[in-house]
Amino acid sequence: MRHTARWIGGLVLATAAFAAERPSTTPTARSLPGKGVFVTGKREMFDFPDEVKKDPLVAGFQVSLGWSDLEPEKGRYEWSQIDQLLADCEKWNKQAAFKFMTVGGKVMSDGQLSKGKGKAGPDVEGRNTTTPAWLFDDPAVKRFGGIPTPKGKLPLYPVFWDPAYQKHLEDFIAAFAQRYNGNPRIEYIRMGGWQVGTNEPSFYGGASEFLLDQFAAEGMKIPADKNMKEAIRGLAGDSPYSKAVISMIDIWRKHFTKTPLAATIHFSKEAGSFEEAMMSHCFANHIMIMNTGLNESDHTESRTAYREARDQHGCKVGWGGITHIGTKLSKEELEKRGHSLRLEAVMQGIGDDNLPGYAPASKVSYLVFGFDFTEDAEAMKWAAEHLVE
Repeated sequence: MRHTARWIGGLVLATAAFAAERPSTTPTARSLPGKGVFVTGKREMFDFPDEVKKDPLVAGFQVSLGWSDLEPEKGRYEWSQIDQLLADCEKWNKQAAFKFMTVGGKVMSDGQLSKGKGKAGPDVEGRNTTTPAWLFDDPAVKRFGGIPTPKGKLPLYPVFWDPAYQKHLEDFIAAFAQRYNGNPRIEYIRMGGWQVGTNEPSFYGGASEFLLDQFAAEGMKIPADKNMKEAIRGLAGDSPYSKAVISMIDIWRKHFTKTPLAATIHFSKEAGSFEEAMMSHCFANHIMIMNTGLNESDHTESRTAYREARDQHGCKVGWGGITHIGTKLSKEELEKRGHSLRLEAVMQGIGDDNLPGYAPASKVSYLVFGFDFTEDAEAMKWAAEHLVE
């Protein structure tokens, strides 16, 4: 029996089947946990400390997958790290989750530079380390970037609505699905972080303001009354970028018919916006919606949205990262509450601060944190008890 599971924004969200079909011929096949705390590390991290593997409150591991690592040459695939992770999950009775990325690397934004991250200047050259280099050997593939800016030379990015690019991407997804679709140890796959055109696939912080002419040349309308940052963050729901993301979601849906799929999209009900178009498409197609975390300024509204997504659309809700929740509380305020910042963040994310004791209200199914989060036993226990399947 197939159900539908979905996640929703502001937290890590995923839209997928509540219980994906599993091949009956697989002797180790079992039902998905359907909820739980997942731990994650850096992109190249596929192994985790033994104490995390042994922790009964850890449901599984989320790892990032770069397209360039998985297909270093056209048609030649590297699956060994994924296979080893799945073997470890089998050994430790855990689940695997994947965050797939198609682009990476950037010239830093002003905000990042002001914090001492990265460097800028004419001699700096950005590198896109996640799009396979061979992709740009195909003259049919359109690309952005490759131009000098005051912050450095921009790397090349694919034009995401280019049919030649999407054909290469579909070739990979088809091969990926042929090997792993319906694998009983895979909890979900995050197809990409499609947030207002600045995440993945992305125009990346620091790059967008220099690419407007290239965007316009490839059919994107740039409002004359918008500054460069607003033009990218205010993408319309019928823009080429929006249509490209919908097309890529549909490619994943076409090939992964048994494994739950998730998308990272901010929640919005603003008619005609990129976010609203993405949410609507995910709701209609039972896709889990994932985000990176809640902010104190919007978490009450977001929790209501997550609950509606679950109740009205059958979408599971997930949440990743503590972000800003609870960070405005002083150590003394936390001591008065009698618990840690991590527990405060989990309670605010899962529960409803308008109800006594943060009574659960959001119907969150998944939390994704760095593995050091598991050191807070109280927060882990509270999360495990209040996540919903």
